[in-house]
Amino acid sequence: ADLATAFSANFGKPLVVLLPSTGAYAPIGKRVARGALLAAETANVLAIQVDEPSDPILAAQLVRGLLRVVHPRAVVGPLLSNTSSAVAQEMARWAPEVPLLFPAATSPGVSKLAPSAWQVNVTTTQQGIEAARQVKNCLKISEAFLLWPKGDFGDAVSEGFRAEFTRLGGRIGWLRNYTSGNNDFRAQLESLRKISVDLARRRGQDTTKLTPLIFSPGESPSEAAALAGQATAIGMKPHWVGASGWHSRQFLLETVGRMDGALVVTDNVPDESRPEWKTFSQKWKANGSDAPDRLAALGWDAAQLALLGHLPPPTIYSGAQADVQLDSVGRNNTKVPVLLVDKGAFANFSCPAK
Repeated sequence: ADLATAFSANFGKPLVVLLPSTGAYAPIGKRVARGALLAAETANVLAIQVDEPSDPILAAQLVRGLLRVVHPRAVVGPLLSNTSSAVAQEMARWAPEVPLLFPAATSPGVSKLAPSAWQVNVTTTQQGIEAARQVKNCLKISEAFLLWPKGDFGDAVSEGFRAEFTRLGGRIGWLRNYTSGNNDFRAQLESLRKISVDLARRRGQDTTKLTPLIFSPGESPSEAAALAGQATAIGMKPHWVGASGWHSRQFLLETVGRMDGALVVTDNVPDESRPEWKTFSQKWKANGSDAPDRLAALGWDAAQLALLGHLPPPTIYSGAQADVQLDSVGRNNTKVPVLLVDKGAFANFSCPAK
């Protein structure tokens, strides 16, 4: 405590940037850190960069020792969800009032581990929540079928969808998971088709015109292509909804238009026409020769938010990489981009006018 007081008296309260500069994640960490440091430099704020260990225990020990020497005005980082969780718990114990901004962590609930922690990137669960809201409130569809890959990503996104969809009054007609990397969905799709036909018959609906809503947050474009092809082969014409695992050029190439009409919730819609991106990009290029990317912009946005002095901001924060809307309860970003697959390309989607 004496060391921290002495440091603050001589140098003020710095912004601590805790991101990997060595090890396997250094290429990513360095770009995020550079964005954060650039934001501090622009604001004329002292910043200290600390190398994030990949081991959560070492990260916790590092922060515990750091807080004995420094009273930070805010902390940006860590990068990884597991080290972020460990650091959040240390901050909750030793510096609960200090803003802790996670620029990239996507695991749900990390920000709830410290009273002043916030997640800038869109979490996996939030993708599922937004998908459910789009289906129920925008598309006005009250029944959904879930098919997802087992694993951290698929489980979190699908659970976010299931919980929010049922909260909004929707029905889950059928749900199954599969081993990630599997490309044979014939048994699952046949089961889904039979269930949807049976439900339609019970309700007196025309079984020849069924378009079941299938939420499938897969991670592989090849999985999506197999789903589309195998559904067509058994006469199904589903309304597909996917998550960020589908948001890639490879997805468009492999599905070859067979996913037209699908909605995709994602965590990233690059828009270099944004004024905020242009401002950030100019500052970035003035300090180096390469072009910035979303990782760099996440570091910039996290630091900008950390330096506001009050969180959450009263309005949507216009970030360099995207708009950010911080939820004061979950302390995470709820601004999830939604895309429409249209004629083999991605287009921004908004609810049709009533």
